[in-house]
Amino acid sequence: MQAGENLQAEVQSVIDDVIKALESMQRKPLRGQKLKILELCLRSEKSVAYPEMARKIGGKPGSLKQAGAALRQILQVVTGKVIRDKNDIRPIILTWHQEKEEERNTRIIGRHAALDTLSDAITGHCRLICVYGSPSIGKTQLVTALRQRLMGINKDDSFFELELLWEKIDQGATIDDLYRDVRAAFSNDVVIDQLDAAAGLKQILCLQNQRLLLVIDKTDSIYNPNKSDASFKQDDISQGFERWLQLLTQTYDLYSCVIWVARRRPSCLLVSSSHVHRQQLKPLQKDESIKLLQENLSKFPDQDLSELAEFCGRNPGVLRLTSLKMGEERYSSVSQIMDMPLRPEKYRVDRLCIKALETLAAMEQHLLGWLLLPPSDSIERDITAAFHDKPHSLRDMLSDLQNRGFVDHNS
Repeated sequence: MQAGENLQAEVQSVIDDVIKALESMQRKPLRGQKLKILELCLRSEKSVAYPEMARKIGGKPGSLKQAGAALRQILQVVTGKVIRDKNDIRPIILTWHQEKEEERNTRIIGRHAALDTLSDAITGHCRLICVYGSPSIGKTQLVTALRQRLMGINKDDSFFELELLWEKIDQGATIDDLYRDVRAAFSNDVVIDQLDAAAGLKQILCLQNQRLLLVIDKTDSIYNPNKSDASFKQDDISQGFERWLQLLTQTYDLYSCVIWVARRRPSCLLVSSSHVHRQQLKPLQKDESIKLLQENLSKFPDQDLSELAEFCGRNPGVLRLTSLKMGEERYSSVSQIMDMPLRPEKYRVDRLCIKALETLAAMEQHLLGWLLLPPSDSIERDITAAFHDKPHSLRDMLSDLQNRGFVDHNS
């Protein structure tokens, strides 16, 4: 029963995308036999002849064949692909739908200029990229869109032959682990001299037989929490990565590309060099923030959404979280959300929001919720009530959150 429900939901999702595409093109919606044929093709992995189709959905084989031909013409316009036979409908439409899903999952409202800048930098001469900004500001989504652009939908369109997304630093992985994984990404016949990990990685990234796009995300555990200059800790793991990054800043013949994603810009990447590019993500513009809120809060006037956007610091992750909260709980006014704290554990929020909070203790998470969405008039009273019996100083905790990049101002 569950499998049948899942299939029905998937088929309906595909059909909904087709209907929306036709609406955006100002074309007639799918109806009658054409709609039934599309649904049957999506449900059936094997080819269905028109006589069998007539038995399943009704009608005469001849009229169904004519409707099928008309459907193929419509779907060719929607997908931009040639559909020569009804058997081509299912694979082409499913591929098109998957691409649409990927676009939705990596929407980058307000980040298109940054995407173009990064793409131009990499296809030009930059080979060491740092993308940084506060939690939920959109770093991972921007880099995901950049990866898709650089790798291309088709292999012939790719700027890079190989890709490796590495998210193991916050799990305790070392520079030696990265060295092993990068070597594994290349073909087995690559010969590397007996070098330490930092030097070996540099040598691999200079090889010109294959170009690798290496993205290193989830890096915040190696930063020194007690320093405001974004320096690394003094332990062996952190220092290993810092030595490697310093080595890359001095290497001008890199063929592959490294993208370092973090909340703060590492102090070792402050050098001025033609092959190093730093991209800081800042809050969205006013109109972009309103557009994001309108995805779930279209019933509210723009003026209210503008106030809400400023209240949320125009941070994409916080804006999405807020619009979801208001949409699910059916708030009747913006002022209602401004009088309540943010509790992300209650809501189906995007992965970025949850990941940004995982490194914080429960008490810090509670405080950060108030900082991101302060409850206006009641903030001082409720924070005092929440922390009055705790041994930690609120001022010290605020300072620590600032040092770790969670808040950028003296909240």
